[in-house]
Amino acid sequence: MRIKSIFLTGGFALMASVATAQNVAPGSLGYYNDALRFSQTRFGGTARFQGIAGANTALGGDVSSAFVNPAGLGMLRKSEMTFSFAGNTANTRSSFLGETTSAGNFNLNLNHLGLHFSSDRGAESTVRGSTFAITMTRNNDFQELIDYRGTNNRNSIVDYFLDRTDGRVPWSDLDDELRNGIFSLEGLAYATYLINPFFGDNTTRNSYESFVPLAPTIQAENIKRSGAQSQWNLAYGLNIKDKFYLGAGVGIATLRYSQDKVYTETVINSTTPLPGGQRLPLNNLELTEKNRQTGTGINANIGVILRPTDFFRIGASVTTPTVYRITDSYEAQLAVLYNNYPFTEFRNGQPIIRVLSNERARTDVIESRYTMRTPVRINGGAAFILGKRGFITADVELVDYGSARFSNPDPNFSFAGDNATISSIYRSAVNMRLGGEARFGNYRLRGGYALYQNPMQDANDNRSRSFITFGGGLRKENFFLDAAVITSFFDSRYRIYRLPQNEPTVNMSSSRIGLTVTAGFSI
Repeated sequence: MRIKSIFLTGGFALMASVATAQNVAPGSLGYYNDALRFSQTRFGGTARFQGIAGANTALGGDVSSAFVNPAGLGMLRKSEMTFSFAGNTANTRSSFLGETTSAGNFNLNLNHLGLHFSSDRGAESTVRGSTFAITMTRNNDFQELIDYRGTNNRNSIVDYFLDRTDGRVPWSDLDDELRNGIFSLEGLAYATYLINPFFGDNTTRNSYESFVPLAPTIQAENIKRSGAQSQWNLAYGLNIKDKFYLGAGVGIATLRYSQDKVYTETVINSTTPLPGGQRLPLNNLELTEKNRQTGTGINANIGVILRPTDFFRIGASVTTPTVYRITDSYEAQLAVLYNNYPFTEFRNGQPIIRVLSNERARTDVIESRYTMRTPVRINGGAAFILGKRGFITADVELVDYGSARFSNPDPNFSFAGDNATISSIYRSAVNMRLGGEARFGNYRLRGGYALYQNPMQDANDNRSRSFITFGGGLRKENFFLDAAVITSFFDSRYRIYRLPQNEPTVNMSSSRIGLTVTAGFSI
Protein backbone atom coordinates (compact mmCIF):
# COMPACT_ATOMS: atom_id res chain seq x y z
CA MET A 1 0.00 0.00 0.00
CA ARG A 2 1.45 3.33 -1.05
CA ILE A 3 1.54 6.26 1.33
CA LYS A 4 0.96 9.79 0.09
CA SER A 5 2.44 12.43 2.38
CA ILE A 6 0.76 15.73 1.66
CA PHE A 7 0.03 18.86 3.64
CA LEU A 8 -3.70 18.34 3.33
CA THR A 9 -6.06 15.74 1.99
CA GLY A 10 -7.29 18.11 -0.70
CA GLY A 11 -9.91 16.64 -3.00
CA PHE A 12 -11.36 14.31 -0.40
CA ALA A 13 -13.97 14.97 2.26
CA LEU A 14 -15.39 12.85 5.03
CA MET A 15 -19.02 11.98 4.46
CA ALA A 16 -20.30 12.46 7.97
CA SER A 17 -20.94 15.98 9.19
CA VAL A 18 -22.26 17.93 12.16
CA ALA A 19 -23.76 20.49 9.78
CA THR A 20 -26.36 20.40 7.03
CA ALA A 21 -25.13 20.82 3.49
CA GLN A 22 -26.72 24.28 3.31
CA ASN A 23 -24.53 25.51 6.21
CA VAL A 24 -21.25 24.12 4.86
CA ALA A 25 -19.12 26.70 3.08
CA PRO A 26 -17.72 25.86 -0.37
CA GLY A 27 -14.34 24.19 -0.16
CA SER A 28 -14.94 22.67 3.28
CA LEU A 29 -13.27 19.31 3.71
CA GLY A 30 -14.85 18.21 6.99
CA TYR A 31 -12.19 19.49 9.38
CA TYR A 32 -14.80 21.71 11.02
CA ASN A 33 -15.98 18.52 12.75
CA ASP A 34 -12.57 18.24 14.44
CA ALA A 35 -12.77 21.86 15.61
CA LEU A 36 -15.66 21.00 17.91
CA ARG A 37 -14.38 17.56 18.86
CA PHE A 38 -11.04 18.90 20.11
CA SER A 39 -12.42 22.13 21.64
CA GLN A 40 -15.38 20.76 23.62
CA THR A 41 -13.25 19.34 26.43
CA ARG A 42 -14.43 18.45 29.94
CA PHE A 43 -13.09 18.76 33.48
CA GLY A 44 -10.49 16.25 34.62
CA GLY A 45 -7.97 15.96 37.44
CA THR A 46 -8.09 14.46 40.92
CA ALA A 47 -11.16 12.67 42.25
CA ARG A 48 -11.67 15.60 44.67
CA PHE A 49 -11.69 18.01 41.74
CA GLN A 50 -14.06 15.84 39.66
CA GLY A 51 -16.31 15.12 42.65
CA ILE A 52 -17.26 18.83 42.76
CA ALA A 53 -17.78 18.90 38.94
CA GLY A 54 -14.54 20.80 38.35
CA ALA A 55 -15.72 23.97 40.12
CA ASN A 56 -12.29 25.01 41.39
CA THR A 57 -11.57 28.45 39.90
CA ALA A 58 -11.96 30.26 43.24
CA LEU A 59 -11.57 27.33 45.63
CA GLY A 60 -7.93 26.34 45.10
CA GLY A 61 -6.03 24.03 47.40
CA ASP A 62 -5.81 21.15 44.90
CA VAL A 63 -2.96 20.24 42.58
CA SER A 64 -5.51 20.18 39.72
CA SER A 65 -5.55 23.99 40.01
CA ALA A 66 -2.52 23.88 37.72
CA PHE A 67 -4.90 23.01 34.87
CA VAL A 68 -7.69 25.57 35.49
CA ASN A 69 -6.43 28.35 37.76
CA PRO A 70 -2.79 28.07 38.92
CA ALA A 71 -3.40 30.72 41.58
CA GLY A 72 -5.04 27.96 43.63
CA LEU A 73 -1.64 26.29 44.02
CA GLY A 74 -0.67 29.07 46.43
CA MET A 75 -3.03 27.60 49.02
CA LEU A 76 -1.16 24.29 49.24
CA ARG A 77 1.01 23.87 52.33
CA LYS A 78 2.64 20.45 51.92
CA SER A 79 4.51 18.82 49.09
CA GLU A 80 2.61 15.83 47.72
CA MET A 81 2.47 13.25 44.95
CA THR A 82 -0.89 12.14 43.54
CA PHE A 83 -2.11 9.72 40.91
CA SER A 84 -5.57 8.76 39.65
CA PHE A 85 -7.01 5.81 37.78
CA ALA A 86 -10.40 5.80 36.09
CA GLY A 87 -12.84 3.36 34.55
CA ASN A 88 -15.50 4.60 32.13
CA THR A 89 -18.50 3.13 30.38
CA ALA A 90 -19.96 4.85 27.32
CA ASN A 91 -23.39 3.96 25.93
CA THR A 92 -25.06 5.37 22.83
CA ARG A 93 -28.68 4.93 21.78
CA SER A 94 -29.16 5.61 18.07
CA SER A 95 -32.44 6.28 16.27
CA PHE A 96 -32.53 6.15 12.47
CA LEU A 97 -35.58 5.99 10.21
CA GLY A 98 -37.78 4.49 12.90
CA GLU A 99 -35.29 1.92 14.18
CA THR A 100 -33.41 2.14 17.48
CA THR A 101 -30.17 0.39 18.40
CA SER A 102 -27.82 0.60 21.38
CA ALA A 103 -24.09 0.05 21.76
CA GLY A 104 -21.50 0.60 24.47
CA ASN A 105 -17.94 -0.03 25.61
CA PHE A 106 -15.67 0.21 28.67
CA ASN A 107 -12.10 1.40 29.20
CA LEU A 108 -9.56 1.88 31.97
CA ASN A 109 -7.05 4.72 31.97
CA LEU A 110 -4.53 6.73 33.94
CA ASN A 111 -6.57 9.86 34.53
CA HIS A 112 -4.21 12.14 36.44
CA LEU A 113 -0.67 12.50 37.76
CA GLY A 114 0.52 15.24 40.06
CA LEU A 115 3.68 16.28 41.83
CA HIS A 116 3.98 19.57 43.68
CA PHE A 117 6.58 21.17 45.91
CA SER A 118 5.26 23.65 48.43
CA SER A 119 7.06 26.01 50.78
CA ASP A 120 5.57 27.75 53.83
CA ARG A 121 7.44 30.97 54.60
CA GLY A 122 5.53 31.87 57.74
CA ALA A 123 3.00 34.51 58.75
CA GLU A 124 5.61 37.30 58.95
CA SER A 125 6.48 37.16 55.25
CA THR A 126 4.61 39.07 52.55
CA VAL A 127 4.86 36.03 50.31
CA ARG A 128 3.69 33.43 52.79
CA GLY A 129 3.92 30.41 50.52
CA SER A 130 4.57 29.15 47.03
CA THR A 131 4.03 25.94 45.07
CA PHE A 132 5.52 24.57 41.89
CA ALA A 133 3.45 21.78 40.31
CA ILE A 134 3.82 19.30 37.49
CA THR A 135 0.55 17.62 36.51
CA MET A 136 -0.95 15.44 33.82
CA THR A 137 -4.71 15.76 33.25
CA ARG A 138 -6.88 13.69 30.92
CA ASN A 139 -9.49 16.25 29.83
CA ASN A 140 -11.28 14.51 26.95
CA ASP A 141 -12.19 10.91 26.21
CA PHE A 142 -13.19 9.73 22.74
CA GLN A 143 -14.15 6.16 23.65
CA GLU A 144 -17.42 5.47 21.86
CA LEU A 145 -19.20 2.70 20.00
CA ILE A 146 -22.10 3.53 17.67
CA ASP A 147 -24.41 1.19 15.77
CA TYR A 148 -27.39 2.17 13.67
CA ARG A 149 -29.54 0.73 10.88
CA GLY A 150 -32.69 1.66 9.00
CA THR A 151 -34.45 1.33 5.66
CA ASN A 152 -34.04 4.31 3.35
CA ASN A 153 -36.17 4.66 0.23
CA ARG A 154 -35.32 8.32 -0.46
CA ASN A 155 -31.65 8.20 -1.39
CA SER A 156 -28.44 6.23 -1.09
CA ILE A 157 -24.74 6.91 -0.92
CA VAL A 158 -24.74 6.80 -4.73
CA ASP A 159 -26.67 10.08 -4.68
CA TYR A 160 -23.94 11.57 -2.52
CA PHE A 161 -21.26 10.48 -4.99
CA LEU A 162 -23.22 12.00 -7.88
CA ASP A 163 -23.82 15.23 -5.98
CA ARG A 164 -20.10 15.53 -5.25
CA THR A 165 -19.01 14.96 -8.85
CA ASP A 166 -21.71 15.85 -11.39
CA GLY A 167 -20.85 19.16 -12.98
CA ARG A 168 -17.91 19.62 -10.60
CA VAL A 169 -15.20 17.05 -11.25
CA PRO A 170 -13.73 16.55 -14.74
CA TRP A 171 -13.58 12.97 -15.96
CA SER A 172 -9.81 13.37 -16.31
CA ASP A 173 -9.41 13.97 -12.55
CA LEU A 174 -10.96 10.62 -11.63
CA ASP A 175 -9.11 8.90 -14.47
CA ASP A 176 -5.88 10.27 -12.99
CA GLU A 177 -6.81 8.78 -9.61
CA LEU A 178 -7.25 5.34 -11.21
CA ARG A 179 -3.78 5.61 -12.76
CA ASN A 180 -1.85 7.28 -9.96
CA GLY A 181 -3.60 6.25 -6.75
CA ILE A 182 -7.07 6.88 -5.40
CA PHE A 183 -7.38 9.51 -2.67
CA SER A 184 -11.10 10.36 -2.62
CA LEU A 185 -14.38 8.60 -1.91
CA GLU A 186 -15.56 9.73 -5.34
CA GLY A 187 -12.55 7.96 -6.81
CA LEU A 188 -13.61 4.75 -5.07
CA ALA A 189 -17.13 5.07 -6.47
CA TYR A 190 -15.72 5.68 -9.96
CA ALA A 191 -13.37 2.70 -9.73
CA THR A 192 -16.22 0.37 -8.70
CA TYR A 193 -18.67 1.65 -11.38
CA LEU A 194 -21.16 3.21 -8.96
CA ILE A 195 -20.77 6.42 -10.95
CA ASN A 196 -19.74 6.68 -14.58
CA PRO A 197 -19.21 9.40 -17.20
CA PHE A 198 -22.33 10.61 -18.97
CA PHE A 199 -21.13 10.48 -22.56
CA GLY A 200 -23.94 12.73 -23.73
CA ASP A 201 -21.75 15.54 -22.33
CA ASN A 202 -19.11 16.22 -25.00
CA THR A 203 -18.42 19.81 -23.96
CA THR A 204 -17.64 20.16 -20.25
CA ARG A 205 -16.83 16.46 -19.80
CA ASN A 206 -17.75 16.61 -16.11
CA SER A 207 -21.22 15.04 -16.08
CA TYR A 208 -21.90 11.71 -14.41
CA GLU A 209 -24.67 9.14 -14.18
CA SER A 210 -25.33 5.85 -12.42
CA PHE A 211 -27.09 2.73 -13.61
CA VAL A 212 -27.99 1.94 -9.98
CA PRO A 213 -31.68 2.84 -9.54
CA LEU A 214 -33.21 4.10 -6.33
CA ALA A 215 -34.62 1.17 -4.33
CA PRO A 216 -35.50 0.49 -0.68
CA THR A 217 -32.14 -0.06 0.97
CA ILE A 218 -31.03 -1.08 4.45
CA GLN A 219 -28.36 1.37 5.59
CA ALA A 220 -26.24 0.38 8.57
CA GLU A 221 -22.96 1.44 10.13
CA ASN A 222 -20.65 0.44 12.94
CA ILE A 223 -18.42 3.24 14.28
CA LYS A 224 -15.68 2.66 16.82
CA ARG A 225 -13.89 5.67 18.27
CA SER A 226 -11.04 5.75 20.75
CA GLY A 227 -8.35 8.04 22.09
CA ALA A 228 -8.08 10.99 24.43
CA GLN A 229 -6.80 14.49 24.98
CA SER A 230 -4.40 15.10 27.87
CA GLN A 231 -2.30 17.96 29.09
CA TRP A 232 0.91 18.30 31.06
CA ASN A 233 1.06 21.51 33.10
CA LEU A 234 4.04 23.24 34.66
CA ALA A 235 2.63 25.87 37.00
CA TYR A 236 3.63 28.12 39.87
CA GLY A 237 1.40 29.74 42.50
CA LEU A 238 2.05 32.38 45.16
CA ASN A 239 0.31 33.16 48.46
CA ILE A 240 0.50 36.87 49.32
CA LYS A 241 -0.54 37.54 52.93
CA ASP A 242 -3.26 34.85 52.77
CA LYS A 243 -5.40 37.40 50.91
CA PHE A 244 -4.20 37.39 47.32
CA TYR A 245 -3.11 34.42 45.27
CA LEU A 246 -1.43 34.62 41.89
CA GLY A 247 -0.41 31.85 39.51
CA ALA A 248 0.77 31.15 35.98
CA GLY A 249 1.79 28.14 33.96
CA VAL A 250 2.30 26.53 30.60
CA GLY A 251 0.56 23.48 29.21
CA ILE A 252 1.80 20.84 26.80
CA ALA A 253 -1.30 19.27 25.27
CA THR A 254 -1.55 16.00 23.37
CA LEU A 255 -4.34 14.42 21.39
CA ARG A 256 -4.85 10.95 20.00
CA TYR A 257 -7.97 10.05 18.06
CA SER A 258 -8.90 6.92 16.12
CA GLN A 259 -12.06 6.19 14.18
CA ASP A 260 -12.94 2.95 12.37
CA LYS A 261 -16.15 2.91 10.35
CA VAL A 262 -17.88 0.15 8.42
CA TYR A 263 -20.86 1.43 6.43
CA THR A 264 -23.11 -0.92 4.44
CA GLU A 265 -26.03 -0.64 2.08
CA THR A 266 -28.06 -3.72 1.25
CA VAL A 267 -30.74 -3.46 -1.43
CA ILE A 268 -33.96 -5.17 -0.33
CA ASN A 269 -35.07 -8.02 -2.63
CA SER A 270 -32.15 -7.28 -4.95
CA THR A 271 -31.98 -10.87 -6.22
CA THR A 272 -35.73 -11.18 -6.88
CA PRO A 273 -36.35 -11.14 -10.65
CA LEU A 274 -38.20 -8.09 -11.94
CA PRO A 275 -40.86 -8.24 -14.68
CA GLY A 276 -38.96 -9.37 -17.75
CA GLY A 277 -36.62 -11.61 -15.74
CA GLN A 278 -33.99 -8.98 -14.90
CA ARG A 279 -32.71 -8.25 -11.43
CA LEU A 280 -31.65 -5.01 -9.79
CA PRO A 281 -28.01 -4.24 -10.64
CA LEU A 282 -26.77 -3.76 -7.06
CA ASN A 283 -26.85 -6.30 -4.27
CA ASN A 284 -24.86 -4.53 -1.53
CA LEU A 285 -21.85 -2.37 -0.83
CA GLU A 286 -19.47 -1.92 2.09
CA LEU A 287 -17.36 1.17 2.73
CA THR A 288 -14.59 0.86 5.33
CA GLU A 289 -12.78 3.96 6.60
CA LYS A 290 -9.88 4.34 9.02
CA ASN A 291 -8.78 7.68 10.41
CA ARG A 292 -5.93 8.37 12.84
CA GLN A 293 -4.99 11.76 14.30
CA THR A 294 -2.19 12.63 16.69
CA GLY A 295 -1.06 16.05 17.78
CA THR A 296 0.93 18.09 20.25
CA GLY A 297 0.12 21.63 21.30
CA ILE A 298 1.05 24.37 23.70
CA ASN A 299 -0.87 26.93 25.74
CA ALA A 300 -0.47 29.11 28.81
CA ASN A 301 -2.70 30.12 31.70
CA ILE A 302 -2.76 32.80 34.37
CA GLY A 303 -5.08 33.29 37.29
CA VAL A 304 -5.85 35.15 40.49
CA ILE A 305 -7.85 34.43 43.66
CA LEU A 306 -8.92 37.10 46.12
CA ARG A 307 -9.75 36.10 49.70
CA PRO A 308 -11.30 39.18 51.37
CA THR A 309 -12.63 37.14 54.30
CA ASP A 310 -12.05 33.67 55.67
CA PHE A 311 -15.40 32.46 54.35
CA PHE A 312 -15.45 33.99 50.85
CA ARG A 313 -13.18 33.76 47.79
CA ILE A 314 -13.45 34.94 44.20
CA GLY A 315 -11.20 33.92 41.34
CA ALA A 316 -10.60 34.27 37.64
CA SER A 317 -8.31 32.67 35.08
CA VAL A 318 -7.55 32.78 31.37
CA THR A 319 -6.19 29.91 29.30
CA THR A 320 -4.80 30.93 25.93
CA PRO A 321 -5.76 29.08 22.75
CA THR A 322 -3.97 25.77 22.37
CA VAL A 323 -2.01 25.64 19.13
CA TYR A 324 -1.75 22.05 17.93
CA ARG A 325 0.41 20.57 15.22
CA ILE A 326 -1.57 17.56 13.95
CA THR A 327 -0.66 14.58 11.82
CA ASP A 328 -3.62 12.91 10.14
CA SER A 329 -3.78 9.62 8.26
CA TYR A 330 -6.75 8.26 6.35
CA GLU A 331 -7.53 5.25 4.19
CA ALA A 332 -10.71 3.74 2.80
CA GLN A 333 -11.86 0.67 0.92
CA LEU A 334 -15.07 0.13 -1.04
CA ALA A 335 -16.44 -3.32 -1.91
CA VAL A 336 -19.46 -3.48 -4.24
CA LEU A 337 -21.36 -6.67 -5.02
CA TYR A 338 -23.37 -6.55 -8.25
CA ASN A 339 -25.84 -9.13 -9.52
CA ASN A 340 -23.68 -10.05 -12.53
CA TYR A 341 -24.71 -6.84 -14.23
CA PRO A 342 -23.58 -6.38 -17.88
CA PHE A 343 -21.99 -2.96 -18.25
CA THR A 344 -20.72 -1.41 -21.47
CA GLU A 345 -17.56 0.62 -21.13
CA PHE A 346 -15.41 2.20 -23.83
CA ARG A 347 -11.71 1.55 -24.34
CA ASN A 348 -9.95 3.37 -27.16
CA GLY A 349 -13.38 4.27 -28.49
CA GLN A 350 -14.51 0.66 -28.69
CA PRO A 351 -17.45 -0.69 -26.62
CA ILE A 352 -16.59 -3.58 -24.33
CA ILE A 353 -19.14 -5.46 -22.24
CA ARG A 354 -17.96 -6.14 -18.71
CA VAL A 355 -19.99 -8.32 -16.33
CA LEU A 356 -19.87 -6.65 -12.92
CA SER A 357 -19.84 -8.93 -9.90
CA ASN A 358 -17.46 -8.27 -7.00
CA GLU A 359 -15.73 -4.92 -7.53
CA ARG A 360 -13.22 -3.54 -5.04
CA ALA A 361 -11.04 -0.46 -4.74
CA ARG A 362 -9.04 1.22 -2.01
CA THR A 363 -7.34 4.53 -1.47
CA ASP A 364 -3.70 5.11 -0.77
CA VAL A 365 -2.85 5.87 2.84
CA ILE A 366 -3.22 9.63 2.88
CA GLU A 367 -1.16 11.60 5.38
CA SER A 368 -1.52 15.30 6.10
CA ARG A 369 -0.03 17.79 8.53
CA TYR A 370 -1.59 21.04 9.62
CA THR A 371 -2.12 23.43 12.53
CA MET A 372 -5.27 23.85 14.64
CA ARG A 373 -5.94 26.64 17.14
CA THR A 374 -8.62 26.04 19.80
CA PRO A 375 -10.60 28.84 21.49
CA VAL A 376 -9.46 30.88 24.50
CA ARG A 377 -11.10 29.84 27.78
CA ILE A 378 -12.10 32.42 30.40
CA ASN A 379 -13.10 31.23 33.88
CA GLY A 380 -14.61 33.04 36.83
CA GLY A 381 -15.77 31.65 40.16
CA ALA A 382 -16.74 32.15 43.77
CA ALA A 383 -16.41 29.91 46.81
CA PHE A 384 -18.03 30.02 50.24
CA ILE A 385 -16.06 28.31 53.01
CA LEU A 386 -18.27 26.91 55.78
CA GLY A 387 -15.54 26.72 58.40
CA LYS A 388 -14.54 23.14 59.14
CA ARG A 389 -17.88 21.88 57.87
CA GLY A 390 -17.10 22.16 54.16
CA PHE A 391 -17.63 24.56 51.25
CA ILE A 392 -19.81 25.50 48.27
CA THR A 393 -18.18 26.62 45.03
CA ALA A 394 -19.38 27.72 41.58
CA ASP A 395 -17.71 28.49 38.23
CA VAL A 396 -18.65 29.93 34.87
CA GLU A 397 -16.52 29.43 31.77
CA LEU A 398 -16.81 31.31 28.47
CA VAL A 399 -15.70 29.54 25.28
CA ASP A 400 -16.24 30.83 21.74
CA TYR A 401 -16.28 27.61 19.72
CA GLY A 402 -16.69 29.62 16.52
CA SER A 403 -13.18 31.06 16.93
CA ALA A 404 -11.31 27.78 16.35
CA ARG A 405 -9.12 27.93 13.25
CA PHE A 406 -7.07 25.69 10.97
CA SER A 407 -4.01 26.71 8.98
CA ASN A 408 -1.57 25.05 6.64
CA PRO A 409 2.04 25.81 5.67
CA ASP A 410 1.34 24.98 2.02
CA PRO A 411 0.80 28.32 0.22
CA ASN A 412 -1.17 26.53 -2.49
CA PHE A 413 -3.96 25.53 -0.13
CA SER A 414 -6.31 27.42 2.16
CA PHE A 415 -8.51 26.26 5.01
CA ALA A 416 -10.88 29.14 4.21
CA GLY A 417 -13.85 26.83 3.58
CA ASP A 418 -13.60 24.94 6.88
CA ASN A 419 -12.84 28.13 8.83
CA ALA A 420 -15.88 29.84 7.32
CA THR A 421 -18.02 26.85 8.26
CA ILE A 422 -16.71 26.96 11.84
CA SER A 423 -17.76 30.61 12.11
CA SER A 424 -21.21 29.92 10.71
CA ILE A 425 -22.25 26.79 12.64
CA TYR A 426 -20.60 27.26 16.09
CA ARG A 427 -21.14 29.97 18.69
CA SER A 428 -20.01 31.16 22.11
CA ALA A 429 -21.22 29.12 25.07
CA VAL A 430 -21.17 29.50 28.84
CA ASN A 431 -20.25 26.39 30.81
CA MET A 432 -21.46 26.36 34.43
CA ARG A 433 -20.14 24.22 37.28
CA LEU A 434 -21.39 23.92 40.86
CA GLY A 435 -19.97 21.76 43.64
CA GLY A 436 -19.77 21.30 47.38
CA GLU A 437 -18.10 19.31 50.12
CA ALA A 438 -19.24 18.29 53.60
CA ARG A 439 -16.66 17.29 56.22
CA PHE A 440 -17.12 14.73 58.96
CA GLY A 441 -13.82 14.51 60.82
CA ASN A 442 -11.37 12.82 58.48
CA TYR A 443 -14.08 11.94 55.98
CA ARG A 444 -15.38 13.96 53.05
CA LEU A 445 -18.61 13.81 51.08
CA ARG A 446 -18.86 15.69 47.75
CA GLY A 447 -21.32 16.41 45.00
CA GLY A 448 -21.56 18.58 41.90
CA TYR A 449 -23.41 19.51 38.74
CA ALA A 450 -22.15 21.01 35.47
CA LEU A 451 -23.98 22.24 32.39
CA TYR A 452 -22.02 22.88 29.20
CA GLN A 453 -24.17 24.98 26.89
CA ASN A 454 -24.96 24.12 23.28
CA PRO A 455 -22.06 25.19 21.01
CA MET A 456 -24.23 25.08 17.85
CA GLN A 457 -25.80 28.12 16.17
CA ASP A 458 -28.74 25.90 15.18
CA ALA A 459 -30.89 25.66 18.30
CA ASN A 460 -32.54 22.53 16.89
CA ASP A 461 -29.16 20.78 16.99
CA ASN A 462 -28.71 20.72 20.75
CA ARG A 463 -25.24 19.49 21.77
CA SER A 464 -25.28 20.70 25.35
CA ARG A 465 -23.82 18.39 27.98
CA SER A 466 -24.79 17.89 31.61
CA PHE A 467 -22.74 16.23 34.35
CA ILE A 468 -23.78 14.95 37.76
CA THR A 469 -20.99 14.02 40.14
CA PHE A 470 -20.63 12.70 43.67
CA GLY A 471 -17.82 11.23 45.72
CA GLY A 472 -16.03 11.04 49.00
CA GLY A 473 -12.65 10.77 50.61
CA LEU A 474 -10.47 10.05 53.60
CA ARG A 475 -7.83 12.55 54.78
CA LYS A 476 -4.96 11.56 57.05
CA GLU A 477 -1.84 13.45 58.10
CA ASN A 478 0.37 12.22 55.27
CA PHE A 479 -2.05 10.33 53.06
CA PHE A 480 -5.42 10.78 51.40
CA LEU A 481 -7.71 8.65 49.28
CA ASP A 482 -10.58 10.05 47.19
CA ALA A 483 -13.15 8.59 44.81
CA ALA A 484 -15.65 10.24 42.47
CA VAL A 485 -18.42 9.04 40.18
CA ILE A 486 -19.03 11.20 37.12
CA THR A 487 -22.15 10.77 35.01
CA SER A 488 -22.74 12.75 31.83
CA PHE A 489 -25.58 12.97 29.33
CA PHE A 490 -25.76 14.56 25.91
CA ASP A 491 -27.53 14.33 22.57
CA SER A 492 -26.03 14.64 19.10
CA ARG A 493 -26.78 14.21 15.42
CA TYR A 494 -24.80 12.25 12.88
CA ARG A 495 -25.40 13.00 9.21
CA ILE A 496 -24.32 9.95 7.24
CA TYR A 497 -23.56 11.94 4.10
CA ARG A 498 -24.31 15.42 2.85
CA LEU A 499 -27.04 16.15 0.32
CA PRO A 500 -28.93 19.34 -0.62
CA GLN A 501 -32.08 17.81 0.91
CA ASN A 502 -33.34 14.70 2.71
CA GLU A 503 -30.00 14.07 4.38
CA PRO A 504 -30.09 10.77 6.29
CA THR A 505 -29.55 11.74 9.93
CA VAL A 506 -29.02 9.59 13.01
CA ASN A 507 -30.23 11.01 16.33
CA MET A 508 -28.09 9.82 19.22
CA SER A 509 -28.47 9.98 23.00
CA SER A 510 -25.29 9.23 24.91
CA SER A 511 -24.58 8.53 28.56
CA ARG A 512 -21.27 8.01 30.29
CA ILE A 513 -20.48 6.81 33.78
CA GLY A 514 -16.96 7.03 35.15
CA LEU A 515 -15.26 6.17 38.43
CA THR A 516 -12.04 7.97 39.37
CA VAL A 517 -9.90 6.99 42.35
CA THR A 518 -7.06 9.22 43.56
CA ALA A 519 -4.34 8.45 46.08
CA GLY A 520 -1.99 11.09 47.47
CA PHE A 521 1.14 11.00 49.66
CA SER A 522 3.17 13.67 51.39
CA ILE A 523 6.78 13.83 50.24
